[in-house]
Amino acid sequence: MKNELMKFRFALLTCLCLSACIGTPYQKPPTPAPQVWSNSTAVSQAWPDKNWWKQFNSPELSALITEARTNNFDIKAAMARIQQANAQLQIAGASLFPAVDLNASAQRSQTGKNSRTNNSTDTKTFVGNSFSVAPVASYELDLWGKNRSTVAADQALANASKFDKAAIDLTTTASVANTYFDLLATQERVMIAQNNLAAAQRLLQSYQHRQTEGVASDLDVAQEENLVAMQGAAIPPLVLRAQQDKNALAVLVGRLPEALNIPSPQVDMANMAVPNVVPGLPSELLTRRPDVAEAEANLIAAHENINAARAALFPDIMLTVEGGYASTVLSSLFKPGGEFFTLGGDLTQPIFHAGALTGAIQLEKGLYDEQLQNYGKAVISAFADTENSLATNTQNAEQLKDDTNVVVTAQHAYDLSLQQFQAGIVDITTVLNTQRSLFSAQDTLAQTQLARLQAVISLYTSLGGGWKQN
Repeated sequence: MKNELMKFRFALLTCLCLSACIGTPYQKPPTPAPQVWSNSTAVSQAWPDKNWWKQFNSPELSALITEARTNNFDIKAAMARIQQANAQLQIAGASLFPAVDLNASAQRSQTGKNSRTNNSTDTKTFVGNSFSVAPVASYELDLWGKNRSTVAADQALANASKFDKAAIDLTTTASVANTYFDLLATQERVMIAQNNLAAAQRLLQSYQHRQTEGVASDLDVAQEENLVAMQGAAIPPLVLRAQQDKNALAVLVGRLPEALNIPSPQVDMANMAVPNVVPGLPSELLTRRPDVAEAEANLIAAHENINAARAALFPDIMLTVEGGYASTVLSSLFKPGGEFFTLGGDLTQPIFHAGALTGAIQLEKGLYDEQLQNYGKAVISAFADTENSLATNTQNAEQLKDDTNVVVTAQHAYDLSLQQFQAGIVDITTVLNTQRSLFSAQDTLAQTQLARLQAVISLYTSLGGGWKQN
């Protein structure tokens, strides 16, 4: 008996050692980070606030983003995927615990038996009942870690679904802000074009009056008429773009386009608050990006699937316990004499599957390698996105100063040309040139103001928008 116990202990220890060799722990791939940002000398210990959009000081924008984060269809779909992933994790986790069922049966049977007496055959009929009630418990011994690896993989996928939802939250928020500012810029460009059209029409009326007096030529009038036509033709595409922006915002907030009413902004583009965004340490960026966290979670799941595929090469051991009551008479079913129990164990060892099991391992390794490349790309892209956003943010700030100065000088040149034209010092060509330059500079400035705001949004997004992995 003592020798048998020692053999059992040795066998159990051997199984445990083998199970420890089958599954390998996940190791995070090396992720080198730059020491400093190439396009920024300022570094802050504080990362962007999770409600970063409020720093634009636009109540209307904040209201749209709040609505979008509640009603956006992509966000709702991401929440549904989280629910699915959690349910799958619950299903997989059940394999780590015993399964208990209840079997109950009632049967009535009739049999006949022939007997021969005095050269005659008699048939006797036997009628019998049987009743049983028996709970059944079964449990799979996870000696090789197959079930544990499957649960770990599903846990990683559940985490990935949460990170995916955070990334969609960030993308949706940025899309609302970008579209809203594009709408403001387009509305401002429409207003600029309408003002320029009115100025050109006034100047045309002046030329036409001069033409009747013989002071202006037909060519002067024709040239101004051409400018009026050009200014008028620039308005319809801008009006269409503004309508498309409104429709896009409606989709982002989960409304029908006609149900979204966006009043005229209380603050124009030139006076919109522009937050000063300072990046944190480069080494902390990867913990601030939900897309990087999602990529690593998928990598962890692929690693655990390899462990599960390896464990499938080893025996499945199932323990079964059944106990209850059985009797031919229902009234005596639960008496001590009807008690019974059975205890069993099943072992299934794969022997020949024509390479299916080893093929499954190679498949999971290939999927792991794919996720490894996706993770590496996500890491490099995170740093590249941030560097691009920092560079764009800096250059756009300089561009805004230059374009503002261009408008000021163009306005001054236009005013001087009008004064000198009325004094007879310059001809109509000079006025037309300064007029076109002013109109173009004003429109360019509106687009640069938009680019400045969108560069800030891009920087917020590349820094993770205040998200942090717990």
